[in-house]
Amino acid sequence: MLARRLALATAALTFCLMVLGGVVHATESSLACPDWPTCHGEWMPEMVGGVLFEHSHRMLGTLVGVLTLALSVAAWRRGGVLRAAGLGAVALVIAQGILGGLTVVLELPPPVSTAHLATAFAFLSLLLWLARQGAPRILAPEPVARWAGLAGVLVFSQCVLGAMVRHADAGTACGVDPITCAGLWLPGWDLGRLQMLHRAAAVGVGLVVIVTSVVTLRARACRALRPVALGASLLVLAQIALGIASVTSALEPWIVTLHLGAGIALFASVVWLRLRVVHAAELDAPEEASARSIAA
Repeated sequence: MLARRLALATAALTFCLMVLGGVVHATESSLACPDWPTCHGEWMPEMVGGVLFEHSHRMLGTLVGVLTLALSVAAWRRGGVLRAAGLGAVALVIAQGILGGLTVVLELPPPVSTAHLATAFAFLSLLLWLARQGAPRILAPEPVARWAGLAGVLVFSQCVLGAMVRHADAGTACGVDPITCAGLWLPGWDLGRLQMLHRAAAVGVGLVVIVTSVVTLRARACRALRPVALGASLLVLAQIALGIASVTSALEPWIVTLHLGAGIALFASVVWLRLRVVHAAELDAPEEASARSIAA
C-alpha cells in the first residue's frame, strides 16, 4: 500500500539524515550556519566548508518533513490506528525541527542535542511500525519476541547514552585507551565515568543482541528473519570495533560517523525483528494465526 511504501522511503531517508547529522557534529560544522532556519540570512547559501554539511542536513530534514506529511495523508485515508500513527509522525518531525533549531540558537547545549537524537530514534521506530503494517507477521516462540523487545529498548538506551558522551565531549575523556580510563576502571572525573559507563553498557547490550540473534536463528518459524538476526550480531561486532577505533584514533570523523551509522542500523534491525514477530499471547485476531509460516 502507498502508506507502507512512503514509510519505507521516509525511514531510509531518516537513516541518511541521522548519519549526516553525525557528519555535521564530527566535522564540527554544527554552527557553520549560526542562524536558523536560514543560513547566514540566506535560504540557499554558498555550499562550501561546514556550510555544505550543516545546510545539506537541513535540506534533507525538510525533505523528510515533506515525505512525513505525505505519509500522514496516506495513513489518514487508511483510517483506524494508522491515523493516529501518521499524526504522531508529523508531531515528531515537527519536534525534531524545533530541537534542531534550538540546538543552533542555544549554541549546542548537550541536553537539547541529546534530545534531538533521541527523538530521531523514536521517529525512526514509528516509521518502521508504519512500514510493517500490511505485511504478515510471523508466529514465533515467545522468547524471540521477548528478547527482541528487550534488545530494542537497550539499544535505544545505549544510543542515547552515546549521544550524551558525544555532546558532553566525553569521547576523549579517557585519552586513547580503549579498555581502561587512563589506567583506571573507575575514574574520579565525571566525563571519564560517563565514558566508562557507555563502554560497560555496550557489553551488556551486545550480549542481549547476540542472545536475540541466537534464539531467532534457532526458531524454525523465523527462517525469513535469519538474515536480520545474523546482521544484528555482525553489527554488534562492528560497533565494538568502531568504538575502539573511535577512541584510539582520537575521534577520527569518518570512524565516529561509521560508529553512529552502525548503531542506527543495529537499532533498526532489532526493532524490525520485534515488529515482524508475534507470539500466541499477543494474537488478537484470527487471521494472525495464518502468519505462522508466511514472511513478507
